[in-house]
Amino acid sequence: MKTCFKRWSLVPISAVLLVALGSWLLAVGPRQTPVVQAQPNNEMAVDAQHTGSGDTSIQASRTVNAGSPQFNISINVTSAAGGVYNTYLAELTWDPTIVDFVSGTHLSQAGFTSCFPFTEGTFASGPLVGQPFVNTSCGVAAGTATFTGQVDLLDFQCVSVGSHTLHLVTTDEDKVSGSTIVGLSTEVIDAQVTCQEALGPVATATPLVPTPVSPGPTPLPPGMEAVGLVAGCNPVTSTYADGTPIETIAGVVGPAGNLVSLWQFDVGMWRAFSPQYPQASDLTEADLLDVMFACVDGPGAFVRPVV
Repeated sequence: MKTCFKRWSLVPISAVLLVALGSWLLAVGPRQTPVVQAQPNNEMAVDAQHTGSGDTSIQASRTVNAGSPQFNISINVTSAAGGVYNTYLAELTWDPTIVDFVSGTHLSQAGFTSCFPFTEGTFASGPLVGQPFVNTSCGVAAGTATFTGQVDLLDFQCVSVGSHTLHLVTTDEDKVSGSTIVGLSTEVIDAQVTCQEALGPVATATPLVPTPVSPGPTPLPPGMEAVGLVAGCNPVTSTYADGTPIETIAGVVGPAGNLVSLWQFDVGMWRAFSPQYPQASDLTEADLLDVMFACVDGPGAFVRPVV
């Protein structure tokens, strides 16, 4: 991963916050400064087992097959302790020999009106020198926030087998842009990720011959068949026409709500569609005989035309 962010020299944290808040005011214009008091145990945490915007639980660890497509985690503000704030800054680092950062998305339900792009780089000094990092920051342009929950979604990819910590960098480790909630004291909670050997051979784009299953009590229309799915990621071949919207493909995976994601390996990279996060998806359509992986929560079926 290339370094794309020039580190500042270390300065006292009080000066950093003053500069950060000054830069924020220049970006969003004059506003009334909220009156806030520091509260104990205001936390940001890494949720290793991100399962959707409605899940407020924090999973401290997860295991991923090294041959699987990319996985995602979320950064959460877990406690505002009755306090109000106007900006959060999260800085995450990891072991680059085990995983690599792919992309990030700000989650809209947090209600923040001003967000900065995700910034990647490598620490040039301090206790984490040589380690990779990614920064994310959002805030309100006027007034204050009390939001607790998932604020960012980050995608990673296993690059080798091993166990490591996704670490939220503290302001003691990086006084320039460590993880903090402006206006509140902040504690951070890390997560453990293990990339294990794949339980079987890594799937390729070679179409497999599926076993048709009974569609259930409702007969299928003439010319259609149902391909059985088991919990997990199943290779399926689309027999729909070229240029079929991916939403159409997702809609024929049943039962309703069973689909987690669709994955396709395209020109050296994985593309994906998630019904929960369509705005973060880069798989938009499927062609005739395209092979993809349908990842489902439980047994189901993929309905397609007979060829």
